[in-house]
Order: sequence, then C-alpha cells, then structure tokens
Amino acid sequence: MGSFNSSVHLLRLTEEQIAKYNSALNQARIQAKKIIDDALAQVEEMRANVQNILEEEDKKKSKLIEKKVAEFKSEYTDQLKQMATSIALIYYTKLTNSEIEEEFIADLVSKEF
Repeated sequence: MGSFNSSVHLLRLTEEQIAKYNSALNQARIQAKKIIDDALAQVEEMRANVQNILEEEDKKKSKLIEKKVAEFKSEYTDQLKQMATSIALIYYTKLTNSEIEEEFIADLVSKEF
C-alpha cells in the first residue's frame, strides 16, 4: 500500500507541476500576444504617419507644380498676346494703309485668349 500511496503522491506532484507549467505557458502566450499586438499597433501607427507625411509632401509638390505651370502659362500667354498684337498691327497697317492704336488691337487679341 505504501508503494501505491507513493505513486499517487508522485502523480499529484506531477499533475501540479504540469498545471504550473501550463499556467506559465499560458501567461507566456498572453504576454507574447500582447507584445505582438503592441508591435503591430506601433507599426500601423508608423505606417499611418508615413502615409500622412507622404500625402502632405505630395500636396506641397502638387501645389508647387500647379504654381509653376500657371507661371509658365501666364508668361508665354503674355508673350503670345504681344506677338499676336504685333502681327495684327503689321497686317492692319499693310492692308488698310493706315494705323490703328495698339491698345485697341491688344484688347481684341486678349478677348481671343
């Protein structure tokens, strides 16, 4: 009977150790999951921050490009208007053998642009 009691006692000790081991394992899993979840949250936050930075930079570059295009268009539109006005004045003078005010022709040309 002593051997049986020893075996039962050993079985209980083993079961207690297994329970402690399982508890420690579960705690480790919980901690690992928390660490992974925190890391994933940080990665997502960093991704969102980078996305916001890129969007802001994109907006800045788009505004700069729009400004440069507008400046370019304005500069060359003014030059084209001046050239068209000069050409119109030359043709008017040659066709009518008279002169007309440049301002009048410039107004007509501006309406076409």
